[in-house]
Amino acid sequence: MVCGTHACGWGAADQLPGEPVSLPVESAGQSPDHVSTEDLLFLFATIGDSHIWCPEHVMARDHSSGRTLKALGISCPLLRNYIGDINSHRPPVDFAMQLGDLTDKSRPEEFAAARAIFEELRCPLYPVLGNHDNMQGDNKRGWKRFAGMDSTNYAFDRCGFHFIVIDCTADPYSRPYVCCDSTLWAWVARDLAANSDKPTFVVSHYNMWERDWTASFSMKGGYREYKGMPEMRDRLARAGNVVAVINGHVHANRVEVHDGIYYIDVGATLVGRPSIRYFYVYPDRVEVTYAYISDRKLLRQVEKVAEECVGYSDSPSICDFIDGSDSDKRFTIPIRSRVRTGAEKTRGMIFTVPGR
Repeated sequence: MVCGTHACGWGAADQLPGEPVSLPVESAGQSPDHVSTEDLLFLFATIGDSHIWCPEHVMARDHSSGRTLKALGISCPLLRNYIGDINSHRPPVDFAMQLGDLTDKSRPEEFAAARAIFEELRCPLYPVLGNHDNMQGDNKRGWKRFAGMDSTNYAFDRCGFHFIVIDCTADPYSRPYVCCDSTLWAWVARDLAANSDKPTFVVSHYNMWERDWTASFSMKGGYREYKGMPEMRDRLARAGNVVAVINGHVHANRVEVHDGIYYIDVGATLVGRPSIRYFYVYPDRVEVTYAYISDRKLLRQVEKVAEECVGYSDSPSICDFIDGSDSDKRFTIPIRSRVRTGAEKTRGMIFTVPGR
């Protein structure tokens, strides 16, 4: 790709009549009309927790209560819809990032099913390891085989921007489940220092700020602050070049700004109201927007699973709660100093499918 060569010429998004969603719906495969292609450097998409489940014979289940809001029985069709929508998007998506929990139990057949679906993706994929991809006690071998890399931490550059992908999952997968320790802090700090002239995205599966809900959206517990995250946040803030942290894990859409850094939670593909987050990157800003999946029948099935489980939440509008406000999914990230674009450099590995 040559930086900044996107062409214009697509229609404005349409509001689809009779849809079950209450928020504005961007037309799948089209850029929203308020996003410009002038000076656009590149465009990437994020895919949240996918929890690919094999065999697909249940709509919802939970480790403890027997019920959760994940539409596991249609996890594969949902991921296929995501891939199809990303492939058809205009302007073309330059790369995608899957934010972890690709699988539900990290079984070989789940990784195989996920890989078969990603074979259809027409752009590079940068995957992130999630806790559900590390449940077999095998040194994360299944995920590494899927991604085609030996390390679960890596970095790459794109048109003057830098990306750091980090793995905070414990191995073996046991309490406290999260491993954000001094080794990882030091690696991130060195990488940030070596790329201090580049605006940087940090991509993680785990959230770095606590959330007051659980995976079943009970308000009685929550995703509490994980050990080591305050120290990691401190290093990101002191670096001065981190513009955003993007994560999955919490199954809902939210954004918060701390110390000038945008902390972005991306919802799951099979919980609530599935949508794709798109990041339009310019020399002086990042425009973040979203589109609900194009298969409205699948979307309604996922909503229905959440609505049927509403007894596990204090909120009567569970899909609205999961989906977040429009401003949780559509906003502008300013870049402090205009980016000087140049030749691309990639460090680490990009997931590529055979024959591409």
